[in-house]
Amino acid sequence: MEQYIKAVTLLDVAKGEVVMIKFTESERQEMKQYDDFSVFLSTLEDIYQFKLSNCHYICSDNVRKIGYETTEEEYAQEVLRNDVIKSDGLEDYYQQQLDKATEDDKKEMMADFVIRQCSVGELVDELELDHVRCCSVCGRAMTEGYCIESGFAYYCSDECMSKEMTKEEFLKLYDDGNGDSYWTTWD
Repeated sequence: MEQYIKAVTLLDVAKGEVVMIKFTESERQEMKQYDDFSVFLSTLEDIYQFKLSNCHYICSDNVRKIGYETTEEEYAQEVLRNDVIKSDGLEDYYQQQLDKATEDDKKEMMADFVIRQCSVGELVDELELDHVRCCSVCGRAMTEGYCIESGFAYYCSDECMSKEMTKEEFLKLYDDGNGDSYWTTWD
């Protein structure tokens, strides 16, 4: 790729995150080996923890943050993270740390990993979670909201529900509290 790209901003619609990547010199060198920027970008998914298929992106020479300042320490932590990821000894060192970790620490690490890797809906379905549901429209985690026909659909807000049914349709299903559709909390 002949074009020189310094940075990319990703909008991860699945996680609701904005990820800004300022490419390192080695990444810019590697980028030159690709004809298609999106193919190059997909090679960074594990390093920067995003899924390109869930993202929209824009390339730029400048990253301007309004209201967000990256301190030198935050930048150093991100460089540290990237270096650790690239380290040949990471797996062995991780295993050593895992052997020392408590069961609670291990559960927290597993939870952090699956939350980053999976959608809310997948987690709710696969792990049969009791206290959270997934909005059928926006995909966000919800601890309260509309339950439609005993779990056929869930909506976190009036706005999400209105995209699939009217308030009148909901009230008919609600049936003055006698139906299988209602507003509730899962806690």
